[in-house]
Formats: sequence, structure tokens, C-alpha cells
Amino acid sequence: MSAFRTIIEETARSQRTIILRVAAFTSDPRFRPRLNLTPGNDIELSGAPRRQMLQHPGVWVADHPLPLDIPLTRSLTLIFSPCVGARIRVAEDTPPGIPVYAKIGGVLLIALACAFNLNPLLAATLAVIGEMYLRRSLD
Repeated sequence: MSAFRTIIEETARSQRTIILRVAAFTSDPRFRPRLNLTPGNDIELSGAPRRQMLQHPGVWVADHPLPLDIPLTRSLTLIFSPCVGARIRVAEDTPPGIPVYAKIGGVLLIALACAFNLNPLLAATLAVIGEMYLRRSLD
């Protein structure tokens, strides 16, 4: 939680956007870190051995869904941007999900290429799907 406090204070002081990458790699199945807003309008990190508060009520403006589950298998990138009134806007920087129509289109193209023995179409489709997968997994 001290990293969040430091980033909030530095963003407010410098009036610059700061990017923070958070990783909670663990094998403990009971550890489920989550950011949530308290009734006092403060951010709380729960799921750790004890709940921790940011101690800056009213500063965090969430441009991300609340509660925000911090993933256990990959990192999470948060963008802290200054806004009016000494408040900090926090957004999640994750790539958008792959639309359903793109997934269905990929499956149909693979089926078409296999049915009519169109090897260049199959190769191109698999290359695009592979690139989409790698971009999602590396971000």
C-alpha cells in the first residue's frame, strides 16, 4: 500500500502522469488481493493478511471497475493522472478483450481453409490469431 501512497503523492506533487505495474505472484489460494472503495471514499486493499487503507480519502478517482481484483498470474498496469482539486484519476491499462465476432470469424476462416485446402488462408489466419494471443499475454 505504501507504493500506492508514494505514487499518489508524487503524481499530485509533479502534476505528471505516472504508470505503476503491480504484480502479486503467489501460490497461496487464499490470497485474493482486491482494491475497493470504502464508505469514507478511501481506497482499501483487501485480501492481504489484513486490510489496508490508502489514508488519502477522496483523492482516488477510479476509472477502473470497483472492486478491482489484482490478478495472481500476470501483472496489472495502473495509470495515475492528476486532475482538478488535488485528486488523482486512476485507470487500468489493459488491452480490450477480443470481440466475439472476431473469434467466430477466425473459427470460420480456419474451417473454410481446411475444407477447401486453402493453405495460404490457413497460415494467414493462424498468424493473426497467434499475434493477437501474444499481444494479450505480453501486456
